Amino acid sequence: MRRPQRGEKRRLVEMVSENARLVLAERQERASARQRHNEAGLRQLKEVLRLVDQPQRIEAYDVSNFQGSDTVASMVVLQDGEPVPADYRRFRIRGVQGPDDFAAMREVVQRRFQRALREQQELAELEPSVREDARAKAKFAHLPDLVLIDGGRGQLNAAVSVLRELGLGDLPVVGLAERLEEIYMQDQSDPLRLREDSPGIHLLQRA
Repeated sequence: MRRPQRGEKRRLVEMVSENARLVLAERQERASARQRHNEAGLRQLKEVLRLVDQPQRIEAYDVSNFQGSDTVASMVVLQDGEPVPADYRRFRIRGVQGPDDFAAMREVVQRRFQRALREQQELAELEPSVREDARAKAKFAHLPDLVLIDGGRGQLNAAVSVLRELGLGDLPVVGLAERLEEIYMQDQSDPLRLREDSPGIHLLQRA
């Protein structure tokens, strides 16, 4: 490709190149700033929630009622603070009559983690030579580092009870009540409130 060597055309090419460089640098800086903010949020969550490690994978669960009858639950996933749409799931609640958020939360958590245990068992029975390929396809086998429940104490207790029944009581679980952005924890009677501008609450809000 020939480039103009002098005159107005050369100045135009140089201006376009410089603009492209500035746009790229700005995008890289925004991405770097977002990554730093995510990292700060994960460190804060590890500290305030008293987690062993920073939560790399966060799964958030929400229950929605449509017209008082149809109930749907959603699972949203963050990996290192960033959304992973390919891992999102929707569950049509089948075993609950009428709007009962607690029962619906029990059902979705039970279905998701029962499938996790089933997939883990199936992977364990495979030959090592094919296990890694199968693991990549077994989306539910990967357990989260933090489970986030949309709701207060009641929704949190519903989720915790199911996980204990399944033998997964060690999984960290918290509830986030949206109205006041209060964080409910299993072993703490009063909810936790983070500053509105804190990176940790931003991550939970994103989920």
